Amino acid sequence: MDHTLEKYFEHLRRNDEKSEPVKRDLRHIGTLLTQLLRALDYIHRRGIMHMDVTPRNIGMNQKEFEIKLLDFKLATETNPELDHSTNVDTPYIYRSLEVFMRTKYNTGVDIWAAALVALEMLGLQLFMPTGSDEEITKKIRKRGMENAVKDRIFTVLGVPEDQYQSIFGRPIQEKPHAGEFDKIWEEKIEPRLDRDIGPLRREDFKDLIKKMLHPNLQQRLWADECLLHPFLRILNVKYQRASLLGTGKQPKDDQQMRARIAQDRDALLKELSDPRNQRIYTDEKSFP
Repeated sequence: MDHTLEKYFEHLRRNDEKSEPVKRDLRHIGTLLTQLLRALDYIHRRGIMHMDVTPRNIGMNQKEFEIKLLDFKLATETNPELDHSTNVDTPYIYRSLEVFMRTKYNTGVDIWAAALVALEMLGLQLFMPTGSDEEITKKIRKRGMENAVKDRIFTVLGVPEDQYQSIFGRPIQEKPHAGEFDKIWEEKIEPRLDRDIGPLRREDFKDLIKKMLHPNLQQRLWADECLLHPFLRILNVKYQRASLLGTGKQPKDDQQMRARIAQDRDALLKELSDPRNQRIYTDEKSFP
């Protein structure tokens, strides 16, 4: 890997500041999301949540536009009861709503974060508190960073009439109101997107992101469902075909597939427990 997505996004932002912001190619966005979601689908099927999907933890080979999920030090196993720890170290702006609400969660936390990573390629940290530096500082001092980000989530996604009681088992204090997602998309995101290319359509990209950020964990898409979405389906098929080349003998039935997944899970857990795979990724190359 040449560098992290964090460095790549910084490079894009610097270039945008120098001149007219460059529109983002849907093929690049789709390729990024497809690779990231394929990696998440792999670990999710084996009962692992990454828990720290951020641009800093995604490596990138820029020439081939190849990415790799890195830094599994916060990764944890899933369990059927979903009684995972509510003490989560994921950066606030990538945390899902159910984590903020201290309720049960599952691999959907990674899907939520993946959507935010994709939007960051467009120069937008969707759930970062907004305003001038002074205004943001005041918000954080008054509410704390955690509540400031949660407030921003409610601003973007809105608050239903039951104030989320049907989802989280208790109402929030925020009054019901419509979300600003569509307005933000029209003003901040749509102008940054290049034209539709074949099956890659801006409308489908928006639909996918909304479903990845659904506040109800039960209605949020799983990684494999994201890959079957119209925006990513064709790209995923291409990666699927490529991954089958030279992989050797494939499982013949469900029993063999379950056995392989169990074997992969054990190998993955062993690998993730190795301290060498828990180091923070440091960039070896920089942009000119």
